[in-house]
Amino acid sequence: MRVPNILFVLAWISLSACVSASNPQQRHNLAPYSRKVRATGVLKTSGNITHDGTRKLAPDQTFTLSGPNATITYDFGQMTAGYPTILFKDAKCSGKTCSTIELPGFNCSSPCQGLGVAFSESLQGVGYASDLSVLYSHVDGTLYIPMVKGSYSVPSQWARGSFRYLTLSLGPKTSPDTSVKLQLSHVYFTAQPNNPRLDDYSGYFHSSDDLLNRIWYAGAYTLQLSTVSANSSIQRSYLGQASGWANNAQANGLGPNEVMLTDGAKRDRNGWAGDLAVATNVALVSNNKDNLASVRNALKTCFVLQDADTGYFPYAGSPFGDFFLSVGAGYVSDTYNLWTIVGYAEYILLSGDVTFGKQYWDQIIRSLHATYSYVDPITGLFNGTRGADWGRIGQGGKNTALNALYFHTLNLMARVTKSIGSDGGDVAKWLSMAARIKSSVNDLLYDEKAGLFFDNTTSAGRSLYPQDGNVAAIRFNLTQSATQTVTIANNLSNRLAKFGAPAPELPGAISPFMGSLEVDAQFLATPGDASRALNLIRTQWKYMMQTFSNSTFIEGYGSDGSLTYPFYPGGSTFISHAHVWSTGPTYSLLNRLVGLRVNPVDIDSADGAWVFQPSVQGSGVSFADGGFKTFLGSWSAGWKVDGRRLSGSIDVPSGLLGTIYIPVSKFGSSVKVDGKKVRTSNMSGGFIRVPNVAGGKHTFEVRN
Repeated sequence: MRVPNILFVLAWISLSACVSASNPQQRHNLAPYSRKVRATGVLKTSGNITHDGTRKLAPDQTFTLSGPNATITYDFGQMTAGYPTILFKDAKCSGKTCSTIELPGFNCSSPCQGLGVAFSESLQGVGYASDLSVLYSHVDGTLYIPMVKGSYSVPSQWARGSFRYLTLSLGPKTSPDTSVKLQLSHVYFTAQPNNPRLDDYSGYFHSSDDLLNRIWYAGAYTLQLSTVSANSSIQRSYLGQASGWANNAQANGLGPNEVMLTDGAKRDRNGWAGDLAVATNVALVSNNKDNLASVRNALKTCFVLQDADTGYFPYAGSPFGDFFLSVGAGYVSDTYNLWTIVGYAEYILLSGDVTFGKQYWDQIIRSLHATYSYVDPITGLFNGTRGADWGRIGQGGKNTALNALYFHTLNLMARVTKSIGSDGGDVAKWLSMAARIKSSVNDLLYDEKAGLFFDNTTSAGRSLYPQDGNVAAIRFNLTQSATQTVTIANNLSNRLAKFGAPAPELPGAISPFMGSLEVDAQFLATPGDASRALNLIRTQWKYMMQTFSNSTFIEGYGSDGSLTYPFYPGGSTFISHAHVWSTGPTYSLLNRLVGLRVNPVDIDSADGAWVFQPSVQGSGVSFADGGFKTFLGSWSAGWKVDGRRLSGSIDVPSGLLGTIYIPVSKFGSSVKVDGKKVRTSNMSGGFIRVPNVAGGKHTFEVRN
């Protein structure tokens, strides 16, 4: 939200100290106030360009483009989405004005059918043609529109899902005596079309570290840009043509007016279950319209493509998944089948949508049962045979990442059955299978000398220590002791390089997907010390913001910091600059650093419905607070360090018991909760545990 509705002002923080009268959060909120978004500047011009007045170039000026190769590139200052409206004030047309690349629906034989429109997320993609959105080897080309006097809006099917730069041009075949006088009016913002108040987020975050504040809101904005109408995915039919693109593909299983959470704003604009591993939690704490409805709809696009023979869910949801089926590409994935099940279970637990859970229960059970035949009877490990994955090489066999995910899936399904009210007699089997996986993975795949898990059981696999498998082992509790967990976290942290955390399983790449999961894993490994998690955020996400976009987070890049991604050979401008799987800090900063968690997946049943466990030490932060809403109500919390005194506060929905973990090791031995002293005997890992705390407002204080 741009100005959060704070239901409970922290008792120990003055308004001037944390939430000023001008609400400092609002300067980081990147969502537009209006759907009519205007350019903030002119990046450059080329060719014969004149403009009205004597001022320096400004986006609201009237420009005249004359002759071949006359171009003007507008800068919107941050990523945006939508289609432009242009005011044509005059045009003198002679001869053919289009270049050799044109989109269907426009007749370039007409002399005045020739103003080129092109979009780009990055400076590298700025030019006559748009950056790539259909495939890394396919030319999107230039959109040519008629230069007819008056106002002209680009048809919505050619709206661009994410761009910062908009280029208007006269093509190289334009005759010298052709000219057009125009003004860019605005771009109509098309993301999150069901939301009448774009800047009113249901979650907020604020801290003494302005970089962290910017990162939180950039993640929320990335998610917002990637929330689209179900009839506006990338149209794959253009792959059969030399060039062109459109955003008018309809996702099966949804109505055209429904909204779904996709992987990226520019591409693929499609539901992917793996991306939900990060995006669901981010939507929970930031999404400002119907909370998790877009997650539910993304899952539906996967459910509709379940294989009738095998029971497996698709690698990609519809409509991209329909394309895979139509071309017989054979993209089938063991991991993404499991991520679909995980996404379903997490959605049910976080949304309370039991009706939806029961509706798709039989499909989920069939998909999980389909995995049984791939379990090795000797070790109990999943032996992967379907290798499509997030981009890593060598997925398959008895590997750590796949088995950590399988372990998590089985445990999660055992938990979600309580909500559905039916287990089909499988719970005991799932828990037994999970226990065996944990034992075998640690026996066969953990290298005590390296303090990391091998990739897989083959000889080649024992030379690779992957990011994904080791991160998953921490996040899904596959480790056997706190010491082992901390050891793995330390060794992952030691690999952090100048540009971020490397992913050895995709050589030459930094994966913000795996990095997002590692941020959370680092917080989990040492909740009493936030230094490693925040060092990762301050290194990798700072670099992403400074280098690739000041407003959203990129899909992936090279380990040398370059705009390259080994998964897309030669397709640097194909890389998505607004990708939801890269937004993990938006969840972790609120739920780990501030410390208020309601995710039942993360909380031990003995702790109740919620946990407040602030990660204060090692944070370099003097205060942090935030809040969000769920179907259970509104939640807010915060803390402040003042010398050797720590004070904090929470406000949680009534009727829900939870647990407060108070960090004490640095701040003294006098602890008060709601003004009453608490005995310090119940202490572990630098925290005093206070169980069975009722919902409502509570404060705590630690001092000498």
